[in-house]
Amino acid sequence: MTQGYVTIATKSAGDMQIKQAVALASSLKLLDPDREFCLIVDSFSVVPEKYENSFDSIVELPYGNYDPTEDIAINLWQVYSCSPYEQTMYFDRHILVTVPLDDIWDNVTLHDYIFTPHTVNYRGEYATGTEQFYVHNKNKLLTYYTDVFYFGKNDRSQQLFKMLDAVLKEFRRVYMQFVTESRPNYFDLNLLINITIKLLGQESNIHGNIPYTLLRLDNITLDDQDLPLDWVEYMSHWVSDEVIKVSNHRVNGIICYSSDQFLDDEILEEYRQRVRDINIKIN
Repeated sequence: MTQGYVTIATKSAGDMQIKQAVALASSLKLLDPDREFCLIVDSFSVVPEKYENSFDSIVELPYGNYDPTEDIAINLWQVYSCSPYEQTMYFDRHILVTVPLDDIWDNVTLHDYIFTPHTVNYRGEYATGTEQFYVHNKNKLLTYYTDVFYFGKNDRSQQLFKMLDAVLKEFRRVYMQFVTESRPNYFDLNLLINITIKLLGQESNIHGNIPYTLLRLDNITLDDQDLPLDWVEYMSHWVSDEVIKVSNHRVNGIICYSSDQFLDDEILEEYRQRVRDINIKIN
């Protein structure tokens, strides 16, 4: 069974989305060189030539970008057909990995698909998700995390993505039906995936877990009430030699940093150089 990783990205200011995907792919290549990484884009032209060799494959959305005015994730339903692997782990592009993932693969491949019921913060404490799941809880919806998930090429996964197609394309109508309180006026991928799982009646059939750290201010109990919107502006952080520290805590595993302010060119180039060094040794 072929196994691999995918993420989705498009053109953005300063090529930020592509750079995040490059950093993610590089962090995985350092720790899991035997599994491939596929970048999914709305157009091959969005990937600068110097970054192309960071990916084992680059695949265009087969049905195009449904709505370029919305987040590229509105096309997530196409990931099933885009993935060249029989068993796929999807990562949001705002992720770096610091440990091998063989144990996680051994667990997830026992299931048709997996979403994560809980995450931890940078101190290793279970994240509350109070703000992130505020709308979910008000409307008695599910609260799975969706920055990382697994799916195999099977009937149940295909059914999930087929339903996701309809939900994401018509998300405003879906909100009208399922979100009666505190209805958002923007595209919320996590909320919509949780609605999709509920529509399928599959919540009782999702087992397993993909443990990861989610860096968000609402995942931390803080006394300071005058907080910035972005955790990067509040907490010190440091990345060097594939070691990530937040407020002097070393963070290990799958790390979703969630902020566009976290990754800079220095961090990106360090990861790229580490991959180049390993390739030179191999060759």
